[in-house]
Amino acid sequence: MQPLDQNIINSFKCRYRKRILTTLATRNEDSWFYNCFYNLALKTIDLKDVSYMSVESWNEVPQSVKLNDFKHLYPSSNLIIDQVTDK
Repeated sequence: MQPLDQNIINSFKCRYRKRILTTLATRNEDSWFYNCFYNLALKTIDLKDVSYMSVESWNEVPQSVKLNDFKHLYPSSNLIIDQVTDK
């Protein structure tokens, strides 16, 4: 079994990083404080936030990227995947 293509991994990671930065920016009360104490700002993100951000990031990855990469994982399922994309 081959690992997922780098395309889907990069797509997910970009969206996830964007969510983390957006979360930090929205919690920004004093920009000087967050610039000086970035590690403290990261500690305000808890496990629940991380879970939700990862699910939301995965849901934002385009369906075409997911299907294309899973075609490489399961070549025998190309017919099924093609039928799903035709709908």
